[in-house]
Order: sequence, then structure tokens, then C-alpha cells
Amino acid sequence: MLPKVARGPAYVGGCLDGPAVADYTFHLRLDVGTRNSANGHTWFQLQANRPDGHSTVIRAGDLESLDRLADLLLPGARRALGTWQTETDLSPGNEVRHSRLLADVVMKSQYPLNRHRTIIESYLHYRTCPDQDREITRRHARVSVVAGDRATPANWRGKSSVLSKAGLVGVGPSDLERAIDEAFSMERNYAQRSPTGGYDGPVVLSPQAAGVLLHEAVGHLAEADNYLKSADPMYGVNERLASLPLTVRDKGNRVGEWGSVEVDDECWPTREVELMREGVLTALLTDKRHAALSDGTSTGHGRVTRPDKPVSPRLARIMLEPGEADVAELRGAAGRHLYVERVGMGSLNPRTRQVDISLQGTQLTHDNGEVELRVGGHCTLRVDEFLARVCALANEVAWTPSICSKQGQALPVESAAPALLLSALPVRPDPSC
Repeated sequence: MLPKVARGPAYVGGCLDGPAVADYTFHLRLDVGTRNSANGHTWFQLQANRPDGHSTVIRAGDLESLDRLADLLLPGARRALGTWQTETDLSPGNEVRHSRLLADVVMKSQYPLNRHRTIIESYLHYRTCPDQDREITRRHARVSVVAGDRATPANWRGKSSVLSKAGLVGVGPSDLERAIDEAFSMERNYAQRSPTGGYDGPVVLSPQAAGVLLHEAVGHLAEADNYLKSADPMYGVNERLASLPLTVRDKGNRVGEWGSVEVDDECWPTREVELMREGVLTALLTDKRHAALSDGTSTGHGRVTRPDKPVSPRLARIMLEPGEADVAELRGAAGRHLYVERVGMGSLNPRTRQVDISLQGTQLTHDNGEVELRVGGHCTLRVDEFLARVCALANEVAWTPSICSKQGQALPVESAAPALLLSALPVRPDPSC
């Protein structure tokens, strides 16, 4: 039987017990180019918050306005953040200046602005824990490029990202140029393919695609607040989800790796957690509020990125242990099958446990070895239905870093999985195709 968890309003920003923490946060977002404007469009927002509730939000409608507002914008950020990080390489000022440099790279690229969109984002988070005399500084940045015009279906658009643990100053102009080229190369490739259409049969997921499924079906389900939305308290956590003896761990304490932290945002040490053993869900990721679900001690996965948002359990670096077959053996054993090169997005409804994944590049392989390049498609099944269809695992895993958003809070995460063979997976066509 599941232990009882304290009910009542979610606590916001600070720790569940002990002195309140002090938070300073900074979020920069710069949007360059859109798919629905002949001349392109730029939109900029900077938001800074500090513990006393003071918040500064500055918006600019184009790069020229941003240039004119620069003298006001940086002092505004300093007023919001106090003296924190105003003179170091982590400063909001340096991030703003570097965002402007990257925006110029986009504006000067060979591709028309009405054919793509680049989103430049930076997050800085400084937190103090008075009871432990500890200071925590988090920072990450993402520059995402989406290629394709307004008429291009979502799954057919080229997508590429640059991720940085050092903020935007860790993203060079050549990194962004390469991402733009990759996005347009992918978009051109997909434009030459036929729609995946309806399909029901064996499917082989690439490590990237399998990582997205793992992230949604095991990682998000194992977050204690999500699990409580669908679990039967009478049965506890030991719940069989997969037929094969799958083993899944969250390795969120590997310092220096993307998504890892030494301590969480409640200043609690993050530990490695074995979430699934032999196909059975055996543990949950918890914060202090949900510590009763992990033997009374938080697993150190309580995360928050804004003072006005609640702390909640979040996955960090989730890994599915590999099998013994190589990918060629996996695909050979499948016969006629659909190979999924890439999944664009995934989601979990924690109340129904429905997982949806959006397919991008696919390959339909026939019994005679002929391969048809396809694109698009969706799969929607319950967690147990997805995992019950896993019938073989490849022998090598690949790590895929990304940014995950939950309750309006974006955090670095990473997933590692081998290629997977699934039996009789139903794929439905994109509505627009």
C-alpha cells in the first residue's frame, strides 16, 4: 500500500521545512524569424525575479528596438537581481549581448527568414539555502532552429538545437550556423519523402526515438506527483509494466553531465535511483513533499526554476540497460517493419497514462530488403501497452540531451536507450496528410 502524502496547497519556491530559500532567476528569450512573415520578425523578452517578489519584464519587438533599449535593459536587470552575478561571465548582461550576436548570425544566414524560426533562450538561477549555508547556481541555454514554412506539417519540419551548460556564451556563431544548415538539410530530406500513413506491424525505434519513449513512459510516470494521479494506493509501487526484464535507472547525480545535479533545489543530495527492475516499477523520484514514497527520504529530485512555481519531482538522466543483439540483427528479425529514425515530440497524460509520440523520419523496410523513406505519423498507447510490445533490445545505448518542460518550468534532461524492437505497433497518419 502506498504511504500517505501530505495534502494541501503546494508550497511555492522554498523548501518544505527549514528556513526559506532565496531565489534570483533570469530568463531571456529571443525569437528571430517566423514562418508566416515575408520580412521575418524578431521578438525579445527578458524576465528577472528576486525573492522579495520584485520582477522586471522587458520586451522588444525587433532587433532595432532591442539596440535602442540596451542602455535601459541591462540596468533594469541589475535592479531586479541586485548585485548577483552582475560582473561575472554568468551575468545577464553578457547573456543579452551574446544573444544579440547570435541573432545577427540568423539574420545574415543564406536562408530566408520566412522559411525558418530560431529561438534563443538562456536560464540563470541562483538559490541560497540558509540552513545549510549553501549556494546553488544553475545555468543552461538552448538555441533551437525550426525549418519549414507555414504550410509544412509539424512532423515534416527540420529541427536542430544547440545546448549549453555555460549559458549562451557557450554557443558560438559556428555552432548556430551548423544547426541552421542541419535543420534545412532535414527539411529538404523530409520534403522528398512520402507520408508514413497508417501502419500496424513491427517497429524498430532508433536510440533517439527509444529515448523519447523511455523519457515519457517511465521517467515522467515515475515522478511521484505524476504517479499519484493514476496509481491504485492498494498496490503500492511494485507494478509490472513490461513483459521483458527491463532495467531503468535515473543517474541524476553524475556531476558534470547534462541534466545532473549534485543537490536538488531543496538542497538535498541527488541520488541514483533504480526505477524499474525486471520489468517492474520499483521506485519513484521524489522531493521532500513526496518523501514518504521513497522510505521517508527525498531522492533529491525536487526541482524549481521560478520563485512563483512549486517544487516538484523531476527526472534527470534516465537510462534503459541494453540487451544483447546488434541493430542489424534486430531489424533482420523483424522482417517487414517500420524503422523510426527520429521522434519529434512526446507527452504523457499522467491521469490516463496515455503516451503520444510524434514520428518524423521513418523507413518502411519490406521482406525483400527494399526500403521506402517515409515521414510523419503518431503513436498513442498506454504506458503498459507500449512497454508490453518491447520484444528485443540492441546492445548499445546512446545518450540524447534535451530540455523538458513541466508546469511551465524548463530543465535540462538526458535519456539513454538502445534501439528497441516493438511488435504490432499501430501508427496513424498525420491529420494534415
